[in-house]
Amino acid sequence: MNCTKNGMLPIVLDEDARNYLATQKEITVDLPKQTVFTNDKTFSFSIDETWKNKLVNGLDDIAITLQYEELIEKYEKMR
Repeated sequence: MNCTKNGMLPIVLDEDARNYLATQKEITVDLPKQTVFTNDKTFSFSIDETWKNKLVNGLDDIAITLQYEELIEKYEKMR
């Protein structure tokens, strides 16, 4: 969770996949499809949908709160 709060994507792969990827010059991570791939191999990983949404859309806790800015302003005016 600390990684994701700092905009980093923690990917868990088995040891064989990690060893293979360590030998590659070019690796692509596709977060929406939840895959890591090279020219000849593809590996899947899991991530919580909430964190996936935040990372794909570049949202942090402040940005999420600001999505409700109009509702917050309405509430504050009522108080």
